[in-house]
Amino acid sequence: MRIQFVCLPLLVLSAALLSAALLSKHVSIKSRYDKFKKQHIYKEMTANMCDEVMRERKINPIKTKKCKKINTFIKADEQTVRSICVSEGEPYGNMTKSRQGFDVVVCIRKTKKGIMRIPFACLLLFSATVLSQDARITLRYRKFIEQHVNGRMSENRCDSVIGSRRISKTNSNECKETNTFIQATTNHIKAICEQAGEPYGDMTKSLQPFPIIVCTLKNQQGRLPNCQYRGQARTRRIAIKCEQGFPVHFERDIIHFEN
Repeated sequence: MRIQFVCLPLLVLSAALLSAALLSKHVSIKSRYDKFKKQHIYKEMTANMCDEVMRERKINPIKTKKCKKINTFIKADEQTVRSICVSEGEPYGNMTKSRQGFDVVVCIRKTKKGIMRIPFACLLLFSATVLSQDARITLRYRKFIEQHVNGRMSENRCDSVIGSRRISKTNSNECKETNTFIQATTNHIKAICEQAGEPYGDMTKSLQPFPIIVCTLKNQQGRLPNCQYRGQARTRRIAIKCEQGFPVHFERDIIHFEN
């Protein structure tokens, strides 16, 4: 009987410690998840909302008032993003990558000396005059994604997607004659610049074919937002321009390889 009375408090103490540890872990994960949502999920995000949203959500590097250099917002609802961890993702090293593509908005800081002197006054501009080379490549990568990547694209969505993304001829509102969307994730396309591609002149071509949607303009001389397109689904190997491991240019709308 004495042993039972001695062990009972120990068992209770052990159970209490275990519960506290599990609770602490749960709180820690929830806290990190809440931070992830705040920094990276916003279904209604647009490119011209960077300044406003970054200030409103107080998104800055940890324990500092410096402006964060780059922040990416996923344009999807919370449940859709969470599903990547359950049924809509696949292993990617010690991470999980989505099976489908997502629309994203990448906010890039632009300052003269790298740090703003006014606390929290982050300038996040999508400009071709970003000062650092890495930022310029990031900007071109974002433009590439905006113009050519959509895992959920279909033949009958050309008008709506091109209109919402405001894809047009360079530096004008004239309708672009042809635009191709790659039906894949950004990670799959980025892999072409690494192990999933091979040299093709000064370009890199994919080792495997990709499903694509080719949008061809129907109303010539049209201007945004009244561009009308005919969509066609095809499967092709693609050729892209890579810089520092990132795709920054789609060589042409249709690349056909014999092999």
